[in-house]
Amino acid sequence: SDVEGGGESGARIKLHQDLNLYVAKIDEGVSLDFHVKAGRMAYLLCMDGVTTVQGAHTSKGDGKSEDSWRLERHEAAHVTGENALQLSGKAHCLMVEMKQVLE
Repeated sequence: SDVEGGGESGARIKLHQDLNLYVAKIDEGVSLDFHVKAGRMAYLLCMDGVTTVQGAHTSKGDGKSEDSWRLERHEAAHVTGENALQLSGKAHCLMVEMKQVLE
């Protein structure tokens, strides 16, 4: 790391892709809504805690598509196509939303 003395480095990460990266802390009793637009897809990783993901066209990588998934620490889901997602539970999540490249 180029951070000295506990300050910020000012370093930037350049991503030459059509994507958005989101990080969220979800508290118990609170839900987070996210809309995946047509022609887009998303990967959602539960970094810590447990979250429930509701929305059509989601898969945990096993080929099964469900309307609702429970993700625990280090589990992930793949979302394709236009979709209204709702995340709830108590968790830290990371989402990469990008141009859809898979059917």
